[in-house]
Amino acid sequence: LEVRRIGGQLISLHAKIPGEPLSDLAGLTIGARKALAVDLAAFLQALHSVPIDRLEARPAEAPSSEWHRLLAQCEDVAFPLLSPDVVTGLRKRFSDFLATCDALPQCLIHGDFGTGNILVDRGRLSGVIDFSGCGPGDPAYDFASLAAGLGDGFVDLVLEYLPADTAVRERMSFYRMTFPLLDILYGVENRDPETIHAGVRAFAA
Repeated sequence: LEVRRIGGQLISLHAKIPGEPLSDLAGLTIGARKALAVDLAAFLQALHSVPIDRLEARPAEAPSSEWHRLLAQCEDVAFPLLSPDVVTGLRKRFSDFLATCDALPQCLIHGDFGTGNILVDRGRLSGVIDFSGCGPGDPAYDFASLAAGLGDGFVDLVLEYLPADTAVRERMSFYRMTFPLLDILYGVENRDPETIHAGVRAFAA
């Protein structure tokens, strides 16, 4: 690992990690899926075990502040594109979550633990990339990102090897609900109709 300052920013340089992004579970036997689940569980347990009080920079505001901002953006941009019944349900879920989110467990999370950032070599975890979203957060967010790409069944397998709290699946469900909302917001901001439609379709199923 080498760290350089380029254009006023610190950039880390490292040897290329072997493996390819984990796009899906196709071709993996049950045994291979279990082995991969063990690898991912070990990585997440190590990451989530880092206490946030050891971080140099910590958030100056409560977690609810960020979620209130997201809700405000959705009210302005995403909700007008969805049916009234769907919006009513989404507002209720946000309200329930906001009432408790400041008391949720906080640890160091990856923040974008999707399939594109998980590298696999010959069926085993070889590396995890893109830590730009890494910081204090609810560990359930990483599980939700993993479930969005590989399904709830596989994440259930990962959770078998972790001391997850009983409410983690409920929080995962909330976080997964926000992902298509983020797609809509991204699509509108970047004038990307395909991404907008994908986000809207997620609530039409």
